[in-house]
Amino acid sequence: MLLNSVRHKCYAFHQRLWLGDSIRNSTAIATATTLLLTRRSSHNHSTNNANKDGSSFLLSSPSDNNNNSNEKKGEYYYHQAKRFIEEHNISLAMKEEENRKQQYEKTKSGLAVIKTIARQTRQERENQQNQKTDVAVTRTKSMDNAKNGNLGNNVIVDHLEKARECMQIAAFVHGYNDAIVSIANDALSKAQINAECEYKYVMEQETVIDMDDINSNGTKSGAHVAIKLYLFAGERGSKEAWFNLGHLLWTGHDLNSTCNILPNHQKAIEAFQKAVELGDDDARYFLAVYYLGQEMQHDKRRGLRLVQEAADHGHGGALYYLALLYRNGHEELCIDPCLTLFREYLDEAADNNDPDALFMRAHCMFHGEDGYDMDKVKSLEGFLEAGKAGNADGYVSAGAIYHHGGINVKQDPRKAFELYQLAGEMGSAEGWKNVIACYFLGEGVPKCEKTAQYIQKTILGSGMKEK
Repeated sequence: MLLNSVRHKCYAFHQRLWLGDSIRNSTAIATATTLLLTRRSSHNHSTNNANKDGSSFLLSSPSDNNNNSNEKKGEYYYHQAKRFIEEHNISLAMKEEENRKQQYEKTKSGLAVIKTIARQTRQERENQQNQKTDVAVTRTKSMDNAKNGNLGNNVIVDHLEKARECMQIAAFVHGYNDAIVSIANDALSKAQINAECEYKYVMEQETVIDMDDINSNGTKSGAHVAIKLYLFAGERGSKEAWFNLGHLLWTGHDLNSTCNILPNHQKAIEAFQKAVELGDDDARYFLAVYYLGQEMQHDKRRGLRLVQEAADHGHGGALYYLALLYRNGHEELCIDPCLTLFREYLDEAADNNDPDALFMRAHCMFHGEDGYDMDKVKSLEGFLEAGKAGNADGYVSAGAIYHHGGINVKQDPRKAFELYQLAGEMGSAEGWKNVIACYFLGEGVPKCEKTAQYIQKTILGSGMKEK
């Protein structure tokens, strides 16, 4: 009974994802609450200051002369912090890989589950360590010495400690905005902090938020500290800070503390608008979707103008939104269906690596519709690209293609299983259900009902919701 039920669901998932009806029949592809708080930093290049032996101890720092501004020094320490975090994560990953190999020798029947648990444990540990990286802003002797561009000889050997110190120096000695935002993001992970101790330098800054009346005992909400920092960085020209502040005010914040932040949409919109004025297209797209969802015609027109502006700047989400508008049409906006423009915007969105656009284009290629020729090979490539970009359904659909095989695509149950597992690790309940089916039926992996039941109980049984 259980086997038949799982197998039936397995194929139902394949077909439902391929059809994509939930995407095709609606232009409401985004809401104002779906954007992430922490986005990719605009400063994602790495510094190259490691020793030849691979060690990461700071050998030098920017010299104190007229050609090295505070901004440059702040950027230097910020990237040193990021490098220490990266090296810590690499070391942690190597340790986890060694543990995984040891586990493999102990038990082979549950290899896939062990691999998954190891990955999840590593990810949780990395997230926890990354959160801890940006904390503790108490002034230290090293911070004072850093004004002269020198960390000194008393740096703690541990990478995370080095990262904390560098991040603090970048933020509060040199006022580097990305570091300030990073520390603000970390503050959100804490229900309460002793601001007078951990954030002494922050509390002394002049910002528009008055926090003196928050908890008379000196322990303050991490969210209130984050607001103070976002405002400080925002007034210094950080569009990232305004965006994150807008998101915080839009969604509110609750970590079971006595100083929760309640949603304030009006203040959030004001913060997003400041981010837009600084050229932030994520904020522009956020506001576009918000105004397009309003009832008044002038708001909808404003939203259409904003989404067009974001699309003109190459924003993948905005391009995909316009693609669906022209695929389905929009009577209130006087937009008639136009497959030519649909494909034009969809291709541009996909070329900008938008996950949903990559998935939709692959879907169209699989079925040979909406102006696209049927091409199962290109469709498979598109689903894989969508998965790599972050769309878990892409991996599930690619797995389904490998599961069935067909013209120019060789059937590969093992590859299908691996893709289902990748989707599951990205949070897809459908991916996990297909993994369970593979174990129950022995497709792509040795048949093992105990492993299937274990995944069913520990992962799906934990309350994971279907997408």
